[in-house]
Amino acid sequence: MTPTALTYDDLVEAADLMAERLLSAEGQLEKLTQQLGAAHGEVAALQGVLEFERERTRKRRQGGDHKAAAVTPPGLFAKLRRPFGH
Repeated sequence: MTPTALTYDDLVEAADLMAERLLSAEGQLEKLTQQLGAAHGEVAALQGVLEFERERTRKRRQGGDHKAAAVTPPGLFAKLRRPFGH
């Protein structure tokens, strides 16, 4: 490997390229952070729905309505099938 002499212009160009890449990576990180926040929100919402359905099922079973308790409402499946971020 032979040493290469870099000019000031070469160093400026390399610095500009690194700055562009850094800004791009920061933008990607921000988008991913937003998606992660949305996913956490959806998980929390689904956990709430699940807890609500469990409690409702428990109450129905205690009331003797075993058939109704075994049926999961169609809305719950729709919420579980929906992709994150929508």
